[in-house]
Amino acid sequence: GGKVAVEGWAEASELGVSELARKFEGAGVSAIIYTDIDRDGILAGINWASTLELANADSIPVIASGGLASLDDIKRMLEPD
Repeated sequence: GGKVAVEGWAEASELGVSELARKFEGAGVSAIIYTDIDRDGILAGINWASTLELANADSIPVIASGGLASLDDIKRMLEPD
């Protein structure tokens, strides 16, 4: 839902994903692992819109996680946004 989940994904915070990423920019974070928990484990495919939005929000590299369903998802990762 665009908010950071905590406590083993059981509780949503009020903090937006991109907002949290911006807070870590310049703090030495080498990468962000972004898991769309609404898609994780259901083989629905990666949420490209949210993943790319986060990747474009700051300079920290984003590792897509949650929803990987096919080789097409892997091929899509290699395409420019």
